[in-house]
Amino acid sequence: MNTTVKTLINTCKNVLVVVILVGVVNILPKQIKSLGQQAQEEAKREGIQKVDLREIESSKASDLYTQTQAHVRIKKIRELIQANFKDQVVPYFDIISRMVTKEAELKDTHYVFYHTAPTMLAVMTDLFTQLYFNENLQARATADDTFRFLRFQGQSTDLSVSEFIEKEFRAHGLIDDKNKELMAILLSVNLSLFGNVGFKTESTWARFLGNWRSVENWQQEEFKTILKKFGLTDKYLKEIMALDDIFAVTPESMLLQIFIPKKQVDELVYLAWVRGIPANDAIMQWIKDYQASEATPENIRGSVENTRKSQLKLAGIFKQEQEKNPIFKQFMEELKGGNFSTYAYLKAYCNKPAETPYLNDTQGRILFTKEGLLNPSSGIKFYSYFSTPRNKLEEYTNKLDAIVEKLLAEKRGEKVEAPQLKPTVKPTPSSVKPQPSPVVAPKRTPTPVKTPKQTPITRPTRQIQRPTPARK
Repeated sequence: MNTTVKTLINTCKNVLVVVILVGVVNILPKQIKSLGQQAQEEAKREGIQKVDLREIESSKASDLYTQTQAHVRIKKIRELIQANFKDQVVPYFDIISRMVTKEAELKDTHYVFYHTAPTMLAVMTDLFTQLYFNENLQARATADDTFRFLRFQGQSTDLSVSEFIEKEFRAHGLIDDKNKELMAILLSVNLSLFGNVGFKTESTWARFLGNWRSVENWQQEEFKTILKKFGLTDKYLKEIMALDDIFAVTPESMLLQIFIPKKQVDELVYLAWVRGIPANDAIMQWIKDYQASEATPENIRGSVENTRKSQLKLAGIFKQEQEKNPIFKQFMEELKGGNFSTYAYLKAYCNKPAETPYLNDTQGRILFTKEGLLNPSSGIKFYSYFSTPRNKLEEYTNKLDAIVEKLLAEKRGEKVEAPQLKPTVKPTPSSVKPQPSPVVAPKRTPTPVKTPKQTPITRPTRQIQRPTPARK
């Protein structure tokens, strides 16, 4: 009997997962069309038998699907989601539906990129963004109201994507985003919510589910650097870092949607594979072949996620041979000719997903530039999502605002009063008759000197989610 009940429950869960994925596929931004109409439109749009990136790129028509819709249209990918996240989709349907709906709202103007980070980064970004806009009133006036800073010391490059890749290839042979210098100016992203499903270290959704929040020394130093940058005291440092404890009621990380205007995508984003290697067919195949060869240690042989040895080997060849190597030469020609285009790939992704190569394996790397991710007026939009209950998010927001108010008040030279603590009343021994307390006249509180009205603090718009149902 118990076995029958368990089987029935598992069946129901599987059905729910399928319903959610089908719902993701069919969410439309403005209207619900009949299945007949939708089928006719899809049949008409899918009449092309082979993907022609140039033809698709030049098309002015609205994309047929959003990126996440396109990704989960592939049966194999739906099966991978079911296999890898069997009980980890249904509890988050609220978050998933909000994210896919946001994709649909912006699909004509922006392409979306997904990133996961520890919740402590949310504290850093909110603190830095508030302080920045308080000091830069003109920037606040022209900024997108969702804008968030993800780097705090101005780490950036002035190069375009193609210039950056060529520079790295000529200097180092390949790109390795585990390099500290490159980690500062590159952001690893997926092209859809469930992108890279099956690869735990590369999957945004897997990293969102994983509990990897930690308070490390670099975070404390980063907060000190932020406060110093704005001329503020670090006496409230522990109070600031303790804000992350509010998120700790649930184990999940922060999920970020980054929407980049389509006209800026090729300047800021390149298609990537593991460790930031450009997603070029010939390069990826060389590494896979070497990884599977006897030249690779047996314990990592064949692993697509542990390609460090293969990457170093190819980097050495490229650095030495440059254009004498046919793979290097061909890739440089594609790069300079505009054929290594993120925009063109995403256009195919959203219109012909079944015929787009490496749909699940391809990632992206976003360059931090002063005109892009560090520019509040760039038109780039940021939306963050948490499994943290609504009341906890409100508590976090209120506490952060109070801390920022104290920091700015002290900078203005105003006295910040410590919170009033209730006096501890010592118990009176039963053998001693308590004496009545003398009446004390209340102290007069001096009238405070009026100060000029301060500009209200601006904080980045945050997506507040309803509490996530309890999971078994």
